[in-house]
Amino acid sequence: DEDEEDLWTVDKIIEHKKDEAGRRLYRVRWKGFTAADDTWEPADSFDDFKTVDLYWRSVGRSRSRSILAAEEHARSQSSSR
Repeated sequence: DEDEEDLWTVDKIIEHKKDEAGRRLYRVRWKGFTAADDTWEPADSFDDFKTVDLYWRSVGRSRSRSILAAEEHARSQSSSR
């Protein structure tokens, strides 16, 4: 189907930053690709927030439920457009 988006599989999140609008972005390493193909993705682009949670655990921080809920809300808002 032409309307289907290509789904890439996340290998891991490398790091995070905030953009000019204060939105948190995650640098993603894609499975089967190299560092040259890494991209910066907002939290709402992940199909599974477990990936984000695993990243935060790996850097020694646990995402609070309220932050995860806010990111899920943002995701649902963007998908309903």
